[in-house]
Amino acid sequence: MCNNSVNDRFGNIQWTEKDKVRRFLFEELPAEVSKDEEYQNAKKYSDRQNARITFEKKLVNKFQEFIFDHT
Repeated sequence: MCNNSVNDRFGNIQWTEKDKVRRFLFEELPAEVSKDEEYQNAKKYSDRQNARITFEKKLVNKFQEFIFDHT
């Protein structure tokens, strides 16, 4: 698909900062944390509570990295 047909099909969408933030917080960030090796190990070899603690710790770390990179 060439750029013109992409623009013709999707160019009229009015993306907002709110859309970008929502996508980052609820899709991209959790997906990235889910790929983390430490989290995968906790999920695989530990109980649910420890896996959740690890996920939340990684989530905070990734969010802080994002803020640092974009400010």
